[in-house]
Formats: sequence, structure tokens, C-alpha cells
Amino acid sequence: DVLVYRENGIFHYTDCMVAQAVLRGKTSSGGDKVEFMDFIIQLVGKQELIDITAWPATDPTMGVTADFLPYTFDESSATLAAVAVEYEKIDLIINNNLDVKFFNKPYPSCVRMTNREIRLDIQAAFTCDNLDTALAANTAAIAGTFSLATTGMSTVFSFPNLRNTFESPTIPGNTTFPQKFSLEAYASAADGINVAITQDDTP
Repeated sequence: DVLVYRENGIFHYTDCMVAQAVLRGKTSSGGDKVEFMDFIIQLVGKQELIDITAWPATDPTMGVTADFLPYTFDESSATLAAVAVEYEKIDLIINNNLDVKFFNKPYPSCVRMTNREIRLDIQAAFTCDNLDTALAANTAAIAGTFSLATTGMSTVFSFPNLRNTFESPTIPGNTTFPQKFSLEAYASAADGINVAITQDDTP
């Protein structure tokens, strides 16, 4: 359940499930400006109850030390086929494809996940190594990781099977052009897992 305090009341959303989660970041245009990672969660709840549930006597708190600061873009890293990849933009999209069922009630009676889809989109430099990796992942699955790490904190997404949808790069004239990876995570035949998430929150 989710409780939201607004000026016009306390809103209680029941039986919430994550419809989609997006984790994304990109380099700053100025080069040395700090860019924070964006984390967007879309929820589907069954009911919205207003001024029914009391707000907790003690407000929720978050840590204020350096360990609890938001992740920045330069604290992220990725590997494809066990090789580190430098990039200027990255998007991780986890879509649970929720199936919402309505019966004889004004709110959903059932919300369930149908077929989770996971995409990892990376915009890197066009190099021989990146081109080879993109072509290899177009014909066979490769392993990959996407990591966020700071002092005493880390979050690692591990993908056993990534497949790439290869696109020829667009060359916009006499300038550098990117190598884009449009990767989809598939489940491992051994355990049926398409992503493993390791969270170390020990400050």
C-alpha cells in the first residue's frame, strides 16, 4: 500500500503493484556538471481512499549522509560480454505488463503480471569493439551488467541473456556518431531468471 500526504487530504492507495520501472541517465552537455540518475516508478493500485487512514505519528525519514545521496551518472557502469562499455546515455526499462481485471466493482478486482519485458538501451561511441559486440549480440545471447556504486552502497543488475536489435548507425555529417544497443533480456534456461538484482545498502 502507498500513503500520500497532500494539502487536501491523506490519500491511501491499496494493493499497489509496479507496472513499470525506468532507470535512466545521460552525460551532461557541459561535461563537468553532475547529472543524477532518474528513477521512475509507475504503480497500479486497486482503490484510492481519502482521509480514511491516519498519517504515521513519526514521519518516514531518509539518511542524510553521503552514503544515502542519489546516484549520479558517473557512478554508473555497464559491461557487455564481460567487457566494460563507455556510454553517454543509458535506459533500463522493466515493464511488468500488468493485466487489470474489472468485475462488478468500480475498482479493479485483480491485477497480475503477464509477461515481464526488460530492455537495456545504451548509446555508446561507434568503435570497432562496440560494433563487434552489437553484431555478436544480434545473432547470439550475451551476458551483461548495469551497476550503480558509491561509497558503501551499490546496486547491480545482472542479465544472463541479452539479445540486440541491431540498427545501422545514422551518420549526421562530419561529426561523431553513436553506436546504439537496443538489448532485450531473456530468461536463463537454467533458472528462468532474466535479471538478478544485488543491493548492498550497508553504509
